[in-house]
Amino acid sequence: MVEDVWLTRGRCLLGLVAHLAGLGLIVFVALGLAEDASLWLFGRPAQAEVIATWIEQDTTRSQAEPSYRWFIRYQFTTPDGRAVTSVSGVSAAEFAALGAGRPAALVSRGEEAVATGGADDGAEGTLVDVLYFPPLPIHNRLDASRYAGLLACAYVPLTVAGLVGLRLGQHLLRAA
Repeated sequence: MVEDVWLTRGRCLLGLVAHLAGLGLIVFVALGLAEDASLWLFGRPAQAEVIATWIEQDTTRSQAEPSYRWFIRYQFTTPDGRAVTSVSGVSAAEFAALGAGRPAALVSRGEEAVATGGADDGAEGTLVDVLYFPPLPIHNRLDASRYAGLLACAYVPLTVAGLVGLRLGQHLLRAA
């Protein structure tokens, strides 16, 4: 009898955890998809000028094997004349493709705000393609339209995992 009570409570608790995990994944996917879909469906292309580049050492990794992250600051102007400045992380290949004449400054995480240009790194003035959401131009990113299908497919496994969690939770709660 006592075992039945603990088994029922365990199923109920497991069902609740699975249900909440599934719900969390569904909410995560919905928010990410809303952000991406706004750019995929309503995004407008623009040419942005690179105004600064820098490299940060990734301090979350071990110091024995240093790892780096590459960043650019870019600015573009909307058709109604608003100037928008944003920062984006890029891959090492994209960073190199900017054509920097010499390496950009290596800065620590706290110094990012100071890396606003002024360094004669050769990448200043380089144009990059961006995609922005017209009602809110600060919502923008480097144009990665060639990856749109891949990004859309990334949501599929998360959605499936979320739905499985919801169904499993529902099943366990009903069985309890």
